[in-house]
Amino acid sequence: MDPATLIQLLSQTLSPEAQVRKTAEAHLKQLESQPGFAQALLSLISLPDVAPTVLQASALYLMTFVRREWPPSDDGSPTKISNTDRQDLRTKVALTLVQPLPNNVESPICETVAEIGKLDFPAGQWDEILPHLVSHLGSSDFKIVTRVLRTCHELFKRYRHEGKSDQLWLEIKKVLDVICQPLTQLFQQCVQLLQGGQNDLGMLTNVFNVLRFISKLFYSLNFQDLPEFFEDNMKDWFTGFSFLLSYPAVPGLASTDEDKPGIIEELKTQIVENVEIYATKYDEEFQPYVGDFVSTVWTLLVGLDLRMVNDVLISVSMKFLSCVVERPNHKPLFEDPNTLRSICEKVVVPNMLFRDCDEELFEDNYEEYIRRDVEGSDVDTRRRGATDLVRGLCTHFEEPVTQIFSGYIQHLLQEAAQNPAENWKSKDAAIFLVTSLAIKGKIQGKGATSTNSSINIPDFFNTSILPELQIEDVNQSSVLKADALKFALNFRSQLSKQHHLAILPLAVKHLTATSLVVMSYAAYYIERVLILKQGNELFFSAAEVGGFAQELLTNLFQAMSRPDCTENEYLMKAIMRTISAGKAALTPVMALVIDALSTKMMEVSKNPGKAKFNHYMFEAMSGAVRFTCEATPAAVSAFEEKLFPPFEAMLTINEVGIVEFQPYVFQIVAQMLEAHSPGDMSGPYEALFPFLLKSDLWESGANTSPLVRLLQAYVDINGNAIMQDKTKLEGMLGIFQKLCASKTYDHEGFKLVGSMLLSAPEQVKAYIPAILQVCMTRLSKLKTVKFIRGTLWFMCVLIGKFGGTYIIQALNGMQPGLFDMLMNRLLIDIDSFPKEVERKVVAVGLTKLLTETPVMMQNHPNIWKLAMAAVIKVFDLEAVKEEDEENQLAELEAKGYQAKFAKLVYSSQRESDPFAEVQNPRTYFSKQLYTVGQQVPNLSAQIPHEVLPNVMKCLQAAGINALP
Repeated sequence: MDPATLIQLLSQTLSPEAQVRKTAEAHLKQLESQPGFAQALLSLISLPDVAPTVLQASALYLMTFVRREWPPSDDGSPTKISNTDRQDLRTKVALTLVQPLPNNVESPICETVAEIGKLDFPAGQWDEILPHLVSHLGSSDFKIVTRVLRTCHELFKRYRHEGKSDQLWLEIKKVLDVICQPLTQLFQQCVQLLQGGQNDLGMLTNVFNVLRFISKLFYSLNFQDLPEFFEDNMKDWFTGFSFLLSYPAVPGLASTDEDKPGIIEELKTQIVENVEIYATKYDEEFQPYVGDFVSTVWTLLVGLDLRMVNDVLISVSMKFLSCVVERPNHKPLFEDPNTLRSICEKVVVPNMLFRDCDEELFEDNYEEYIRRDVEGSDVDTRRRGATDLVRGLCTHFEEPVTQIFSGYIQHLLQEAAQNPAENWKSKDAAIFLVTSLAIKGKIQGKGATSTNSSINIPDFFNTSILPELQIEDVNQSSVLKADALKFALNFRSQLSKQHHLAILPLAVKHLTATSLVVMSYAAYYIERVLILKQGNELFFSAAEVGGFAQELLTNLFQAMSRPDCTENEYLMKAIMRTISAGKAALTPVMALVIDALSTKMMEVSKNPGKAKFNHYMFEAMSGAVRFTCEATPAAVSAFEEKLFPPFEAMLTINEVGIVEFQPYVFQIVAQMLEAHSPGDMSGPYEALFPFLLKSDLWESGANTSPLVRLLQAYVDINGNAIMQDKTKLEGMLGIFQKLCASKTYDHEGFKLVGSMLLSAPEQVKAYIPAILQVCMTRLSKLKTVKFIRGTLWFMCVLIGKFGGTYIIQALNGMQPGLFDMLMNRLLIDIDSFPKEVERKVVAVGLTKLLTETPVMMQNHPNIWKLAMAAVIKVFDLEAVKEEDEENQLAELEAKGYQAKFAKLVYSSQRESDPFAEVQNPRTYFSKQLYTVGQQVPNLSAQIPHEVLPNVMKCLQAAGINALP
């Protein structure tokens, strides 16, 4: 490949003229398919007289090309980098790392090696590449050394999170054999340079940068288990770490960013994390060093000021102290009362103070403030570190620590009382200290689960928290109001219903506060307290929620109309929760909900943003449809009038619609349609139906389950009319065939064809052989437990509709002996059926096959016995407990909403029961079997002896002592 051509094209990609850039990018795209393209990009870096901007463009293009094409394709087809090119490029780009490089290409080249290593290390030529790279740790060129260390860090950092396995440990052992000795020597050399009084700023920058990467590698290599080499050389490493933690600040290396740590702070942070690993995981081996490091870290903490650059270092240092103090064998290190008091006074209290930068965050970035303060992402904040240290100290010293802090709490409260306007930060610190001291156990989303018995939570609430919320002006002392709402959130399970009855109207009032933090905390409190339970009963009944819903929902929607709160997740989640808690009691205000939510949907559809907000919005509307229409089915028309216009836009805007919204739309449309009586299907639904059969919609996996649900609703409400139209019927059968071929969505295909069969059996009957042929083809190509389960379920539905004799004839008409062949596959090993109605269908269907199909015992005795054993096994299958709606929502939050279909929890689908006339499958089986026994002599002898005892138990449970 001609270098001059590449240089020209890369230069043109930097052109200010859009058309020139576009043409060059298109040409490069064509060249990507040529062998050696990546190597050609790499070779430009070593050419003389190439403009620096072009060199950088070449390195960046190489990085993105490798990132895109190195991973295997989803369908197994070849990528643009052949196996031959991979072998060549892997070696060449790794060797480039240890050659002189322009500064502006270092980072992309390191990233390129890292991208390759993430996917194939340690396979390929890495057995040769890694030792070659490591051999350059002895280079006198700090840039080369740093590049090697950075690359190794990218390769090895996955050891921090991968599960333990023999294969992983063998890989780590190979790495350790290569890198341990040279890494240790490099570490010692760097420490010696610093101990020698090195003061050249450039040299110090290089040394600290190298030490930073060395420390990161130490963490990765020691994370899974304690390597023998590091155990043997602990003294060298920890002596060096102790020296580095005590190293004084270097003015010239200080961070120029007020909230970003400098290189020395980053190094010390990583060292403390390294030491914490040993204190936590290798306590016995670390025992000789723990006392010295407690003293060193303590001294470090006392000497650090309140600047934000020190926040992470302070947080991890306090975390180290807390993990040490929690362990019984380290208790003597902290037993001295002076030691405890000193830690509380000099370490904990200063780091609980509300700083100017915290106030700026409170005022300027409410989402980040709350995210750090409430939702558990504040692992690296001073306050979280101080809280963890308090709880660690309370593990063994709860009483003396509580006494020490009680004095500080009283002092802070008195200080605040003397001048509330000026000394409000003192009360803020007191509230935070009480919270840290009182909570012994906490579950995210549930608040405090166990508390310090020496702290009277209700008393502190009454004297110091409730008065803040009762101040008439909701905009006075905003931080303290936020503190008060957060306190009520944290201790909601410890406060009585009377407390919450006092707080709730105040929280509703605070939704009008100008402070976005206060307003959001109020919404968050309301949302959490509405699902608070006392025993199995909610604190607030649906009727009670309905009593204050008008003001609550009005304030929530008005708050969301503010320009800076249009997609506030806390507000929308509170709306959602109000709807689910109030249920039908919200009927008088449902017009407000429908108008406001449909307007918000139209607004959001113009520019979709936050995934969580969107989910809560659709969940709220889903709940409104569900709870209103359950009580008043006719109310569905009001929802249809308001929702079809925004839904139409979401499905069709710009020809493709809003892809991430479509699964939600289909679920809610299905809900509305399911509220109709059979045969009652209005114009908008009829107009929508052909759109649902478009193949493009079914290409998205996220659409599959909602679309099937919606088609089922169509079939359930108006199946006869729909399937009179052969085009529509065959269109749905085509969808079944497509889904049946999918390992992921085959169960959805059975749901669809099952609904079609139940709704219009005569129209579907003519297609049964074709449907069975699709199933047989799939079984022969890709047999999975899930597909076998689905096929058996469908067969049982067929038996229920047309009888066992029909199924036998249909299958054997396709191929002689096919019935026996298929049933052998389906019955030999029955897996679990998660839902009760599924187990019922299989049990009843097989019972009908056993007892209402005379030819079974005569012509298919082996299948009859297999079916008998299968029925008994189905009876014994354990039900899979479905999580309640709150747990399902929590799981969705944890997983996220964008990658896959996110089910609307409140959009629960009605279960269809093909055998609704059968109340108890066991009783039905027993009576049917008894009837057969009256006609077949000595039926017991035909039943497999291994299941006969269980058969007799079923009979006896139904009041039948024995077969005739």
